[in-house]
Amino acid sequence: MPVWVTRLDTVRWLAWIVGLIAAEATSAQVRPVWVQEGNRNVAYFGSSVASAGDVNGDGYDDVVVCAPGFADDQPQEGRAYLFLGTRFGPEKLPSWTFESDQAFAPIRQAAGVGDVNGDGYDDVVVGNDAWSNDQYLEGRALLFLGSANGLLQSPAWTAEGNEQAAYFGIGAPAGDVNGDGFDDVVVSALLGDVNHVPQSEGAAFVYLGSPTGLSSSPIWSAFGNQRDCGFGTARSAGDVNGDGYDDLLVSASHFNGGMVGEGRVNLYLGSPCGPSPTADWIMEGNQRFAAFGSTLSGAGDVNGDGYDDVLIGAWGYDGPLVFGVEGAAYLYLGSANGLGPTPAWTATGTQADELFGCVAGAGDIDGDGYDDVLIGAPGFDERRREEGRACVYYGAASGPLLRRGWCLEGDQRQAELGRALDAAGDVDGDGFADVILGASLFDNGQRNEGRAWVFLGASRHRSK
Repeated sequence: MPVWVTRLDTVRWLAWIVGLIAAEATSAQVRPVWVQEGNRNVAYFGSSVASAGDVNGDGYDDVVVCAPGFADDQPQEGRAYLFLGTRFGPEKLPSWTFESDQAFAPIRQAAGVGDVNGDGYDDVVVGNDAWSNDQYLEGRALLFLGSANGLLQSPAWTAEGNEQAAYFGIGAPAGDVNGDGFDDVVVSALLGDVNHVPQSEGAAFVYLGSPTGLSSSPIWSAFGNQRDCGFGTARSAGDVNGDGYDDLLVSASHFNGGMVGEGRVNLYLGSPCGPSPTADWIMEGNQRFAAFGSTLSGAGDVNGDGYDDVLIGAWGYDGPLVFGVEGAAYLYLGSANGLGPTPAWTATGTQADELFGCVAGAGDIDGDGYDDVLIGAPGFDERRREEGRACVYYGAASGPLLRRGWCLEGDQRQAELGRALDAAGDVDGDGFADVILGASLFDNGQRNEGRAWVFLGASRHRSK
Protein backbone atom coordinates (compact mmCIF):
# COMPACT_ATOMS: atom_id res chain seq x y z
CA MET A 1 0.00 0.00 0.00
CA PRO A 2 1.50 3.38 -0.91
CA VAL A 3 2.12 5.82 1.90
CA TRP A 4 1.60 9.48 0.97
CA VAL A 5 4.21 11.57 2.82
CA THR A 6 5.26 15.19 2.36
CA ARG A 7 8.97 15.61 3.30
CA LEU A 8 8.61 13.08 6.09
CA ASP A 9 11.61 12.69 8.39
CA THR A 10 12.26 8.97 7.99
CA VAL A 11 14.23 8.57 11.20
CA ARG A 12 11.50 10.16 13.31
CA TRP A 13 8.81 8.14 11.58
CA LEU A 14 10.59 4.87 12.29
CA ALA A 15 11.01 5.89 15.92
CA TRP A 16 7.25 6.51 16.20
CA ILE A 17 6.48 3.12 14.71
CA VAL A 18 8.80 1.30 17.11
CA GLY A 19 7.27 3.10 20.06
CA LEU A 20 3.71 2.50 18.94
CA ILE A 21 4.24 -1.20 18.29
CA ALA A 22 5.86 -1.55 21.70
CA ALA A 23 2.84 0.13 23.27
CA GLU A 24 0.40 -2.35 21.75
CA ALA A 25 1.40 -5.02 19.28
CA THR A 26 -2.22 -5.72 18.35
CA SER A 27 -3.08 -2.12 17.65
CA ALA A 28 -5.61 -1.39 14.90
CA GLN A 29 -3.13 0.54 12.79
CA VAL A 30 0.22 1.99 13.79
CA ARG A 31 1.29 3.35 10.42
CA PRO A 32 0.03 6.67 9.06
CA VAL A 33 -1.32 6.19 5.57
CA TRP A 34 -1.17 9.91 4.91
CA VAL A 35 0.91 12.82 6.22
CA GLN A 36 0.75 16.42 5.09
CA GLU A 37 2.48 19.62 6.25
CA GLY A 38 1.81 23.33 5.95
CA ASN A 39 4.99 24.10 3.99
CA ARG A 40 4.97 27.75 5.13
CA ASN A 41 6.21 29.50 8.22
CA VAL A 42 3.54 29.87 10.92
CA ALA A 43 0.84 28.30 8.77
CA TYR A 44 -0.39 26.27 11.77
CA PHE A 45 -1.62 23.57 9.41
CA GLY A 46 -3.55 20.99 11.42
CA SER A 47 -5.09 23.43 13.92
CA SER A 48 -8.45 21.98 12.88
CA VAL A 49 -8.88 18.49 11.41
CA ALA A 50 -12.13 16.69 10.67
CA SER A 51 -14.02 14.31 8.46
CA ALA A 52 -15.79 15.95 5.55
CA GLY A 53 -18.04 12.97 4.97
CA ASP A 54 -18.24 11.81 1.36
CA VAL A 55 -18.50 15.07 -0.59
CA ASN A 56 -18.37 13.53 -4.07
CA GLY A 57 -20.37 10.35 -3.49
CA ASP A 58 -17.62 7.96 -4.56
CA GLY A 59 -17.88 5.74 -1.47
CA TYR A 60 -14.73 7.08 0.21
CA ASP A 61 -14.89 9.59 3.03
CA ASP A 62 -12.85 12.77 2.70
CA VAL A 63 -11.03 14.98 5.21
CA VAL A 64 -10.67 18.72 5.83
CA VAL A 65 -7.72 20.50 7.45
CA CYS A 66 -7.30 24.18 8.34
CA ALA A 67 -4.18 26.36 8.46
CA PRO A 68 -5.28 29.61 10.16
CA GLY A 69 -1.86 31.23 9.86
CA PHE A 70 -1.69 30.79 6.08
CA ALA A 71 -0.94 34.01 4.20
CA ASP A 72 -1.42 34.52 0.48
CA ASP A 73 -2.80 37.82 -0.75
CA GLN A 74 -3.64 38.81 2.83
CA PRO A 75 -1.70 38.25 6.07
CA GLN A 76 -3.19 35.56 8.31
CA GLU A 77 -6.22 35.00 6.16
CA GLY A 78 -6.03 31.27 6.70
CA ARG A 79 -6.91 28.44 4.38
CA ALA A 80 -9.12 25.33 4.48
CA TYR A 81 -8.10 22.25 2.49
CA LEU A 82 -10.17 19.27 1.31
CA PHE A 83 -8.43 15.97 0.56
CA LEU A 84 -10.51 13.32 -1.22
CA GLY A 85 -10.48 9.73 -0.03
CA THR A 86 -9.39 6.85 -2.29
CA ARG A 87 -8.82 3.13 -1.79
CA PHE A 88 -5.26 4.06 -0.76
CA GLY A 89 -6.33 6.77 1.71
CA PRO A 90 -6.60 10.54 1.20
CA GLU A 91 -5.12 12.03 -1.95
CA LYS A 92 -1.74 13.67 -1.79
CA LEU A 93 -2.93 17.05 -3.05
CA PRO A 94 -6.04 18.98 -2.00
CA SER A 95 -8.93 18.99 -4.46
CA TRP A 96 -10.35 22.20 -2.99
CA THR A 97 -9.11 25.14 -0.91
CA PHE A 98 -10.74 28.26 0.47
CA GLU A 99 -9.22 31.45 1.89
CA SER A 100 -10.91 34.31 3.73
CA ASP A 101 -9.35 37.08 1.57
CA GLN A 102 -9.41 39.39 4.57
CA ALA A 103 -6.32 40.28 6.58
CA PHE A 104 -6.19 38.85 10.10
CA ALA A 105 -9.52 37.07 9.64
CA PRO A 106 -8.30 33.48 9.51
CA ILE A 107 -10.18 30.43 8.39
CA ARG A 108 -10.07 28.71 11.74
CA GLN A 109 -12.24 25.63 11.34
CA ALA A 110 -13.94 23.35 8.83
CA ALA A 111 -16.05 20.24 9.32
CA GLY A 112 -18.35 17.92 7.47
CA VAL A 113 -21.98 18.44 8.49
CA GLY A 114 -23.67 15.59 6.66
CA ASP A 115 -26.08 16.13 3.76
CA VAL A 116 -28.08 19.28 4.48
CA ASN A 117 -30.08 19.31 1.22
CA GLY A 118 -30.61 15.59 0.66
CA ASP A 119 -28.86 15.43 -2.71
CA GLY A 120 -26.68 12.45 -1.74
CA TYR A 121 -23.47 14.45 -1.29
CA ASP A 122 -22.09 15.51 2.06
CA ASP A 123 -21.43 19.17 2.74
CA VAL A 124 -18.86 21.19 4.69
CA VAL A 125 -19.15 24.23 6.97
CA VAL A 126 -16.22 26.66 7.25
CA GLY A 127 -15.72 28.95 10.24
CA ASN A 128 -14.34 32.47 9.82
CA ASP A 129 -15.02 33.89 13.29
CA ALA A 130 -12.81 37.03 13.12
CA TRP A 131 -14.42 38.26 9.90
CA SER A 132 -15.48 41.91 9.84
CA ASN A 133 -18.24 43.29 7.63
CA ASP A 134 -20.97 45.59 8.92
CA GLN A 135 -19.74 44.90 12.47
CA TYR A 136 -16.13 44.56 13.53
CA LEU A 137 -15.19 40.94 14.31
CA GLU A 138 -18.76 39.75 13.93
CA GLY A 139 -17.64 36.54 12.22
CA ARG A 140 -19.29 34.39 9.61
CA ALA A 141 -19.99 30.75 8.75
CA LEU A 142 -20.07 29.44 5.19
CA LEU A 143 -21.55 26.23 3.80
CA PHE A 144 -20.07 24.53 0.74
CA LEU A 145 -22.16 21.88 -0.96
CA GLY A 146 -20.82 18.59 -2.17
CA SER A 147 -21.32 17.38 -5.75
CA ALA A 148 -20.12 14.66 -8.11
CA ASN A 149 -17.03 16.83 -8.64
CA GLY A 150 -16.43 17.50 -4.95
CA LEU A 151 -17.04 20.70 -3.02
CA LEU A 152 -18.34 23.64 -5.00
CA GLN A 153 -16.05 26.67 -5.08
CA SER A 154 -18.64 29.21 -3.95
CA PRO A 155 -20.56 28.97 -0.70
CA ALA A 156 -24.23 28.06 -1.02
CA TRP A 157 -25.04 29.68 2.33
CA THR A 158 -23.46 32.33 4.53
CA ALA A 159 -24.49 33.61 7.93
CA GLU A 160 -22.90 36.50 9.83
CA GLY A 161 -22.80 37.35 13.52
CA ASN A 162 -24.45 40.78 13.12
CA GLU A 163 -22.94 41.88 16.43
CA GLN A 164 -19.61 43.55 17.11
CA ALA A 165 -16.98 41.16 18.45
CA ALA A 166 -19.39 38.20 18.58
CA TYR A 167 -16.84 35.84 17.02
CA PHE A 168 -19.66 33.95 15.33
CA GLY A 169 -18.80 31.24 12.86
CA ILE A 170 -17.42 28.02 14.35
CA GLY A 171 -19.83 25.46 12.93
CA ALA A 172 -20.36 21.78 13.63
CA PRO A 173 -22.73 18.98 12.62
CA ALA A 174 -25.93 18.97 14.65
CA GLY A 175 -27.18 15.70 13.18
CA ASP A 176 -30.87 15.65 12.33
CA VAL A 177 -32.39 17.42 15.33
CA ASN A 178 -35.98 17.44 14.01
CA GLY A 179 -36.08 14.06 12.26
CA ASP A 180 -37.01 15.39 8.83
CA GLY A 181 -34.25 13.50 6.99
CA PHE A 182 -32.02 16.54 6.39
CA ASP A 183 -28.88 17.17 8.39
CA ASP A 184 -28.65 20.37 10.40
CA VAL A 185 -25.83 22.68 11.52
CA VAL A 186 -24.99 24.37 14.82
CA VAL A 187 -22.89 27.55 14.86
CA SER A 188 -21.22 29.13 17.89
CA ALA A 189 -20.73 32.80 18.75
CA LEU A 190 -18.36 32.52 21.67
CA LEU A 191 -18.73 36.19 22.66
CA GLY A 192 -22.31 36.72 21.47
CA ASP A 193 -24.93 38.31 23.72
CA VAL A 194 -28.71 38.31 24.18
CA ASN A 195 -30.14 41.43 22.55
CA HIS A 196 -26.55 42.62 22.02
CA VAL A 197 -26.20 43.59 25.69
CA PRO A 198 -22.42 43.37 26.19
CA GLN A 199 -21.39 40.68 28.62
CA SER A 200 -19.68 38.21 26.28
CA GLU A 201 -21.79 35.31 27.52
CA GLY A 202 -21.65 33.27 24.33
CA ALA A 203 -24.36 31.71 22.18
CA ALA A 204 -25.19 28.79 19.91
CA PHE A 205 -27.57 28.73 16.92
CA VAL A 206 -29.12 25.84 14.96
CA TYR A 207 -29.92 26.09 11.25
CA LEU A 208 -32.13 23.41 9.73
CA GLY A 209 -31.40 21.54 6.52
CA SER A 210 -34.04 21.28 3.77
CA PRO A 211 -34.30 20.47 0.04
CA THR A 212 -33.08 24.01 -0.64
CA GLY A 213 -30.23 23.89 1.87
CA LEU A 214 -29.82 25.54 5.27
CA SER A 215 -32.43 27.92 6.65
CA SER A 216 -31.55 31.59 6.37
CA SER A 217 -32.34 32.19 10.04
CA PRO A 218 -31.68 29.98 13.05
CA ILE A 219 -34.67 28.00 14.34
CA TRP A 220 -33.11 27.65 17.79
CA SER A 221 -30.70 29.59 19.94
CA ALA A 222 -29.32 29.42 23.46
CA PHE A 223 -27.20 31.86 25.48
CA GLY A 224 -24.83 31.52 28.41
CA ASN A 225 -26.63 33.92 30.74
CA GLN A 226 -23.42 34.61 32.63
CA ARG A 227 -20.68 37.09 31.82
CA ASP A 228 -17.60 35.61 30.14
CA CYS A 229 -18.70 32.01 30.77
CA GLY A 230 -17.51 30.74 27.38
CA PHE A 231 -20.88 29.31 26.37
CA GLY A 232 -21.34 28.18 22.79
CA THR A 233 -19.00 25.30 21.96
CA ALA A 234 -21.51 22.86 20.45
CA ARG A 235 -21.55 19.38 18.93
CA SER A 236 -24.09 16.74 18.00
CA ALA A 237 -24.55 14.18 20.76
CA GLY A 238 -26.13 11.67 18.39
CA ASP A 239 -29.39 10.17 19.64
CA VAL A 240 -28.78 9.54 23.33
CA ASN A 241 -32.32 8.36 24.19
CA GLY A 242 -33.18 6.43 21.02
CA ASP A 243 -36.24 8.51 20.13
CA GLY A 244 -35.18 9.09 16.52
CA TYR A 245 -34.10 12.71 16.99
CA ASP A 246 -30.49 13.77 17.32
CA ASP A 247 -29.56 15.74 20.42
CA LEU A 248 -27.23 18.67 21.00
CA LEU A 249 -24.41 19.33 23.46
CA VAL A 250 -23.39 22.90 24.33
CA SER A 251 -20.69 23.78 26.86
CA ALA A 252 -19.68 26.80 28.93
CA SER A 253 -16.19 25.90 30.07
CA HIS A 254 -15.68 29.07 32.16
CA PHE A 255 -19.02 28.82 33.94
CA ASN A 256 -19.06 29.75 37.62
CA GLY A 257 -21.54 27.70 39.62
CA GLY A 258 -20.84 26.39 43.07
CA MET A 259 -17.15 26.51 42.08
CA VAL A 260 -15.34 29.30 40.21
CA GLY A 261 -14.48 28.26 36.66
CA GLU A 262 -15.83 24.74 37.09
CA GLY A 263 -17.52 24.67 33.68
CA ARG A 264 -20.87 23.27 32.60
CA VAL A 265 -22.33 21.22 29.76
CA ASN A 266 -25.98 21.28 28.66
CA LEU A 267 -27.78 18.62 26.62
CA TYR A 268 -30.79 19.67 24.55
CA LEU A 269 -32.94 16.79 23.28
CA GLY A 270 -34.14 16.81 19.69
CA SER A 271 -37.83 16.80 18.74
CA PRO A 272 -40.05 17.49 15.71
CA CYS A 273 -39.54 21.19 16.49
CA GLY A 274 -35.76 20.91 16.91
CA PRO A 275 -33.75 21.07 20.14
CA SER A 276 -35.70 21.63 23.34
CA PRO A 277 -35.84 25.29 24.43
CA THR A 278 -34.25 24.51 27.81
CA ALA A 279 -31.58 22.01 28.73
CA ASP A 280 -32.79 18.50 29.53
CA TRP A 281 -29.52 17.49 31.22
CA ILE A 282 -26.94 19.70 32.93
CA MET A 283 -23.60 18.63 34.31
CA GLU A 284 -21.01 20.81 36.06
CA GLY A 285 -17.33 20.27 36.77
CA ASN A 286 -17.64 20.50 40.58
CA GLN A 287 -14.01 21.57 40.96
CA ARG A 288 -12.46 25.04 40.91
CA PHE A 289 -11.14 25.92 37.45
CA ALA A 290 -11.82 22.41 36.09
CA ALA A 291 -13.01 23.92 32.78
CA PHE A 292 -15.48 21.06 32.34
CA GLY A 293 -16.64 21.19 28.73
CA SER A 294 -13.33 22.47 27.35
CA THR A 295 -13.97 19.95 24.58
CA LEU A 296 -16.94 17.72 23.89
CA SER A 297 -18.05 15.18 21.33
CA GLY A 298 -20.61 12.59 20.50
CA ALA A 299 -18.96 9.23 21.14
CA GLY A 300 -21.18 7.01 19.02
CA ASP A 301 -22.29 3.82 20.75
CA VAL A 302 -19.29 2.62 22.75
CA ASN A 303 -21.04 -0.25 24.53
CA GLY A 304 -23.32 -1.51 21.76
CA ASP A 305 -26.61 -0.98 23.61
CA GLY A 306 -28.24 1.01 20.80
CA TYR A 307 -27.98 4.42 22.49
CA ASP A 308 -25.42 7.05 21.58
CA ASP A 309 -23.00 8.23 24.24
CA VAL A 310 -21.06 11.46 24.84
CA LEU A 311 -17.53 12.50 25.78
CA ILE A 312 -16.64 15.61 27.79
CA GLY A 313 -13.16 16.95 28.46
CA ALA A 314 -11.99 19.04 31.42
CA TRP A 315 -8.51 20.47 30.80
CA GLY A 316 -8.33 22.02 34.24
CA TYR A 317 -9.09 18.90 36.30
CA ASP A 318 -6.69 18.57 39.24
CA GLY A 319 -6.53 15.02 40.59
CA PRO A 320 -5.06 13.77 43.85
CA LEU A 321 -2.21 11.73 42.33
CA VAL A 322 -0.39 14.38 40.29
CA PHE A 323 1.11 17.60 41.61
CA GLY A 324 -0.44 20.08 39.20
CA VAL A 325 -3.34 20.19 36.77
CA GLU A 326 -3.46 17.13 34.51
CA GLY A 327 -6.93 17.15 32.89
CA ALA A 328 -9.63 14.50 32.53
CA ALA A 329 -12.13 12.99 30.10
CA TYR A 330 -15.56 11.64 31.02
CA LEU A 331 -17.96 9.38 29.15
CA TYR A 332 -21.69 9.43 29.84
CA LEU A 333 -23.81 6.59 28.49
CA GLY A 334 -27.09 7.08 26.68
CA SER A 335 -30.25 5.21 27.67
CA ALA A 336 -34.02 5.33 27.17
CA ASN A 337 -33.99 8.07 29.82
CA GLY A 338 -31.14 10.01 28.23
CA LEU A 339 -27.73 10.58 29.77
CA GLY A 340 -27.02 9.30 33.26
CA PRO A 341 -26.13 11.52 36.23
CA THR A 342 -22.63 10.12 36.66
CA PRO A 343 -19.90 9.24 34.15
CA ALA A 344 -19.66 5.56 33.29
CA TRP A 345 -15.97 5.93 32.47
CA THR A 346 -13.27 8.43 33.40
CA ALA A 347 -9.68 8.81 32.23
CA THR A 348 -7.21 11.32 33.62
CA GLY A 349 -3.82 12.65 32.64
CA THR A 350 -0.65 11.50 34.34
CA GLN A 351 1.41 14.70 34.20
CA ALA A 352 1.08 18.27 35.38
CA ASP A 353 -0.10 20.71 32.68
CA GLU A 354 -0.77 17.83 30.29
CA LEU A 355 -4.08 19.30 29.06
CA PHE A 356 -5.44 15.78 28.85
CA GLY A 357 -9.03 15.76 27.71
CA CYS A 358 -9.19 16.79 24.04
CA VAL A 359 -11.94 14.35 23.10
CA ALA A 360 -13.45 12.95 19.92
CA GLY A 361 -15.58 10.01 18.94
CA ALA A 362 -13.59 7.85 16.54
CA GLY A 363 -16.16 5.42 15.13
CA ASP A 364 -15.47 1.68 15.13
CA ILE A 365 -11.75 1.56 14.34
CA ASP A 366 -11.24 -2.17 14.86
CA GLY A 367 -14.55 -3.48 13.49
CA ASP A 368 -15.68 -5.22 16.69
CA GLY A 369 -19.10 -3.56 16.77
CA TYR A 370 -18.26 -1.03 19.48
CA ASP A 371 -17.39 2.59 18.76
CA ASP A 372 -14.03 3.81 20.02
CA VAL A 373 -12.82 7.15 21.37
CA LEU A 374 -9.83 9.43 20.87
CA ILE A 375 -8.27 11.51 23.63
CA GLY A 376 -5.47 14.01 23.15
CA ALA A 377 -3.08 15.66 25.59
CA PRO A 378 -1.20 18.49 23.81
CA GLY A 379 0.93 19.28 26.88
CA PHE A 380 2.21 15.71 27.29
CA ASP A 381 5.99 15.31 27.76
CA GLU A 382 7.98 12.16 27.08
CA ARG A 383 11.08 12.51 24.96
CA ARG A 384 10.29 16.13 24.16
CA ARG A 385 8.66 18.90 26.19
CA GLU A 386 5.03 19.50 25.17
CA GLU A 387 5.33 17.14 22.22
CA GLY A 388 1.77 16.05 22.86
CA ARG A 389 0.08 12.70 22.55
CA ALA A 390 -3.15 11.22 21.18
CA CYS A 391 -4.49 7.80 22.19
CA VAL A 392 -7.31 5.48 21.20
CA TYR A 393 -9.47 3.78 23.83
CA TYR A 394 -11.42 0.84 22.42
CA GLY A 395 -15.12 0.37 23.12
CA ALA A 396 -16.51 -2.79 24.71
CA ALA A 397 -19.75 -4.12 26.17
CA SER A 398 -18.87 -2.49 29.49
CA GLY A 399 -17.78 0.79 27.88
CA PRO A 400 -14.30 1.96 26.81
CA LEU A 401 -11.37 -0.10 28.04
CA LEU A 402 -9.29 1.58 30.71
CA ARG A 403 -6.08 0.48 29.04
CA ARG A 404 -5.00 2.70 26.16
CA GLY A 405 -4.88 1.18 22.71
CA TRP A 406 -2.33 2.78 20.41
CA CYS A 407 -0.86 6.21 20.95
CA LEU A 408 1.01 8.69 18.76
CA GLU A 409 3.42 11.21 20.25
CA GLY A 410 4.59 14.43 18.61
CA ASP A 411 8.28 13.58 19.09
CA GLN A 412 9.17 17.24 18.73
CA ARG A 413 9.45 19.98 21.35
CA GLN A 414 6.20 21.96 21.63
CA ALA A 415 4.54 20.26 18.65
CA GLU A 416 1.36 19.95 20.77
CA LEU A 417 0.02 16.89 19.01
CA GLY A 418 -3.45 15.97 20.23
CA ARG A 419 -5.05 19.40 20.46
CA ALA A 420 -6.79 18.71 17.14
CA LEU A 421 -8.15 15.21 16.47
CA ASP A 422 -11.26 13.66 15.01
CA ALA A 423 -12.84 10.70 13.31
CA ALA A 424 -11.93 10.66 9.62
CA GLY A 425 -14.79 8.43 8.52
CA ASP A 426 -13.74 5.58 6.24
CA VAL A 427 -11.26 7.19 3.86
CA ASP A 428 -10.24 3.97 2.07
CA GLY A 429 -13.62 2.24 1.94
CA ASP A 430 -12.53 -0.92 3.78
CA GLY A 431 -15.29 -0.83 6.40
CA PHE A 432 -13.08 0.30 9.29
CA ALA A 433 -13.28 3.79 10.77
CA ASP A 434 -10.13 5.90 10.41
CA VAL A 435 -8.76 8.82 12.44
CA ILE A 436 -7.09 12.16 11.72
CA LEU A 437 -4.70 14.01 14.03
CA GLY A 438 -3.10 17.46 13.88
CA ALA A 439 -0.03 19.14 15.38
CA SER A 440 -0.22 22.79 14.40
CA LEU A 441 3.16 23.78 15.92
CA PHE A 442 5.16 21.06 14.16
CA ASP A 443 8.36 22.23 12.43
CA ASN A 444 10.03 20.56 9.47
CA GLY A 445 11.85 23.16 7.40
CA GLN A 446 9.37 25.90 8.24
CA ARG A 447 8.66 27.15 11.74
CA ASN A 448 5.21 26.20 13.06
CA GLU A 449 4.12 25.00 9.65
CA GLY A 450 2.04 22.23 11.21
CA ARG A 451 1.33 18.65 10.23
CA ALA A 452 -1.66 16.30 9.95
CA TRP A 453 -1.81 12.50 9.92
CA VAL A 454 -4.45 9.95 8.93
CA PHE A 455 -4.35 6.46 10.44
CA LEU A 456 -6.40 3.61 8.99
CA GLY A 457 -8.52 1.37 11.14
CA ALA A 458 -8.08 -2.40 11.12
CA SER A 459 -8.77 -5.43 13.25
CA ARG A 460 -6.65 -5.58 16.38
CA HIS A 461 -5.79 -9.16 15.45
CA ARG A 462 -4.09 -8.39 12.21
CA SER A 463 -1.88 -5.70 10.66
CA LYS A 464 -2.66 -3.94 7.41
